[in-house]
Amino acid sequence: MGVPLKAPVKGSNGRGAGAVPVLTSSGRFKQLIRLQLKMRQLAFIVRLDDERSLVRAAASMGFAQPQASKLLRQVESSLGVKLFERHARGVEPTDYGEILIRHARQAISALGTAREEIAALKSGLSGKTTIGTIVNPGTNLVPAAISRMKQRYPGVLICVELDPSRQLIESLLQGHLDLVVGRVLDPSLACDLVYEPLAPEEPHAIIAQCIRWRAVKDCNSRTSSSCPGFCPRPGA
Repeated sequence: MGVPLKAPVKGSNGRGAGAVPVLTSSGRFKQLIRLQLKMRQLAFIVRLDDERSLVRAAASMGFAQPQASKLLRQVESSLGVKLFERHARGVEPTDYGEILIRHARQAISALGTAREEIAALKSGLSGKTTIGTIVNPGTNLVPAAISRMKQRYPGVLICVELDPSRQLIESLLQGHLDLVVGRVLDPSLACDLVYEPLAPEEPHAIIAQCIRWRAVKDCNSRTSSSCPGFCPRPGA
């Protein structure tokens, strides 16, 4: 495990012949730790490829040219290869540079996507909510609320379980459900649960654990949700 294999590749100038280690996944992970490439370095490599000029790439990122040259040397030293060839017209990536540029673009894009997903989850725009409902509201009120929720927040996954109220309350107390749409059956649970009537003289209510209900209220106030009680579970 982790033993490097040998594979022929092009030389340090990007055109010759040579051999470098081909690592297993664990070997690549250890090598990545040793490289310690920073996102700023990867962003600069991508910008240098876009501009094909050290001066313009440095200016676009707010670097002085000596700082940009030093940064490029640091990356090349870490990898042990030359990434760009200098010409009278500017710079051109070597074959090694092309490889790093491709993966740098992917890394920057993946990080941007991760930030967007994290922001969406924090704001309640994505996540997972599990709802329990009895038959009557489960055939009209709940589907309508879910439809409105999905229109506003398509990234939210909503799961629905259909059971009698007593079984749903048990699942709710065990933490398997986020909320229940059903009937109030056992007044002795008043200390553990919150009941929100769906409408005046309506026999059904939204039922949730006290701590969960406070989170739902907070989420709905942040997102101005028009579907009370339907809030994705953070981290789910």
